[in-house]
Amino acid sequence: MSLTSQLKSGTSPVSSFFRDRLPYSRRFTAELTKALRTADPVRPSYKDSSNLASLAFDYRVRFYIGGRDTGSLPARKGAQICSGSYLSENLISEFFHALDELLAQIPVQSLAKSQFEERLLRYCIVLALLEQFYRAPPQYYDASPLAKLVANNSDELLEIADDARLDDLSRLGDKLHTRLSKIKLRNVVIGPEFAGSLDVGGADGDLIIDGCLLDVKVSNADRARTSWIRQQIGYALLDYTNEYGIDRIGFYLGRQGALVIWRLVDTVREMAGDSSVSLSSLRAEFREHLEKSGW
Repeated sequence: MSLTSQLKSGTSPVSSFFRDRLPYSRRFTAELTKALRTADPVRPSYKDSSNLASLAFDYRVRFYIGGRDTGSLPARKGAQICSGSYLSENLISEFFHALDELLAQIPVQSLAKSQFEERLLRYCIVLALLEQFYRAPPQYYDASPLAKLVANNSDELLEIADDARLDDLSRLGDKLHTRLSKIKLRNVVIGPEFAGSLDVGGADGDLIIDGCLLDVKVSNADRARTSWIRQQIGYALLDYTNEYGIDRIGFYLGRQGALVIWRLVDTVREMAGDSSVSLSSLRAEFREHLEKSGW
């Protein structure tokens, strides 16, 4: 069970800790909800209840800020599940090799409307489909578009990306470039894992930029969830040794092009209703609570 799964369970140790120790999150969810209700969001032209758009956009953000190590992508884990059953080993190897070659040609912070951009978006969609194999239970594997695909090479594999999704990702990219191009991307950590990740069954954040733990959200919702805030705080508390020096948490809302950031210590103090609580003491409490739970 991961941090996300524990937050969904009302009886989990993580949920009980937030309920008892950090219950006051209303102001933060209200601020996020206001940002979600922007006047000009990017709306998809297709209907899809899965998280495919969010996963695909995560990859586009990763590549935009300089992520070039494809060996550690979550999609690799999904590819291992697919290998031999749904896609051939040779096809998977060719796919990632071609992706590496493409990334080598694209400058960091590039969202140029060129042949490279459309092709990269196709890769992002396939990577998202592969990651779904890693994230989803086995009973959903056969429902994946990849399970029905017959592809002999990586070009044919990329054709699975339809025009509607490509257009959606492209428009999300426009907002991304407008919003983040003015931000100095310093001390970037992509997909951070935390010292306490195993204590919750797994936890990896989206990215850290200069001490700000940022969650990338692509949501059609008009109301923020309390679990979104708790997940970010949970990640920060699982950084038991303060390895990443996280001093802020925030959200980049992809469809709205909105960036919402709060100082971490102020946030936990307000959520705890205690202006004297420190991050180090709260981390210690969280760690002890998880260890005693025996989950």
